[in-house]
Amino acid sequence: MSITKISPSVVDFDDGITITVDDNSAALTLKSTDSDASIGPILDLSRDNSSAADGDVTGTIRFVSDDDANNQTTYVQLVSKIVDASNSTEDGSFHIESVVAGSTQQRGDVLAGETVFNEGSQDLDFRVESDSNTHRLFVDAGNDKVLVGSSA
Repeated sequence: MSITKISPSVVDFDDGITITVDDNSAALTLKSTDSDASIGPILDLSRDNSSAADGDVTGTIRFVSDDDANNQTTYVQLVSKIVDASNSTEDGSFHIESVVAGSTQQRGDVLAGETVFNEGSQDLDFRVESDSNTHRLFVDAGNDKVLVGSSA
């Protein structure tokens, strides 16, 4: 089904929207038919308020599903935050979080001055593959070792 126009007098979107499909089709498609080489389509998550402050969360995308006991669980979330809201010196951060052994852990953080993996000091290894080696660069978190070309 395609909706091209909705009259504001017919629908009230102030309470949020739920889109449901009963198969594996896309629940939402954003399509740009512009033929130039510029970007598009664009999805904006916009937090528009008059009191933006350092530390504000500007948006979160959550990946939620049932666990084996039918509890809704957020398995992964992407979080954007304001680091510095000062006009003309703004800084933002982006965080990748996932559930590890039932607890949400920060896996990767893109910050103003650095990119950090495993900020929470969990026993989470880091591995980079090359064309012919699965452990070209390997950080063994539990043993505090950095290995090149090896996992042992």
